[in-house]
Amino acid sequence: MSLGQPAKNMLSMNPSLKKIARFFQEETSEAKAEGLLGVISLSLPTIIERIEKGREWGFRSFQISLPIGGALNDREMETFF
Repeated sequence: MSLGQPAKNMLSMNPSLKKIARFFQEETSEAKAEGLLGVISLSLPTIIERIEKGREWGFRSFQISLPIGGALNDREMETFF
């Protein structure tokens, strides 16, 4: 199960998105399902921060997406990954 777009846009980390993510994690946990938290950013530090927050909330699976804006060149790919 995936939380989807609301969690992917946690750039502001506003309280309502935190509440949604925590609720989703609690519900999937109770249903014996593994919740997946989506993370989207080109910034590695931002991705790491969001994964850390997700782990604090109990998530163990993450979907990391790059925002649409054109294809990355080889240097960008090597830097990011």
